[in-house]
Amino acid sequence: MKLREEEGMTILFITHDLGLAYYLSDTIYIMESGRIVEKGPAEDVILHPQDSYTKQLVSDVPKLHEEWVLSY
Repeated sequence: MKLREEEGMTILFITHDLGLAYYLSDTIYIMESGRIVEKGPAEDVILHPQDSYTKQLVSDVPKLHEEWVLSY
């Protein structure tokens, strides 16, 4: 983040961690099976997902303030 801010660098960050992507990114692209299914400002994509795959990814992120349901 320091490089990005001080040097004005663009950084491509590839991850499965949506929480970290949301924290670090201005723009998020969601890919499913090698194709982009959703893109936009990080806040919009994470807080108001439009694509069903994005909605599933967001719902799978563990929430610290909610009880976890661990059924197998």
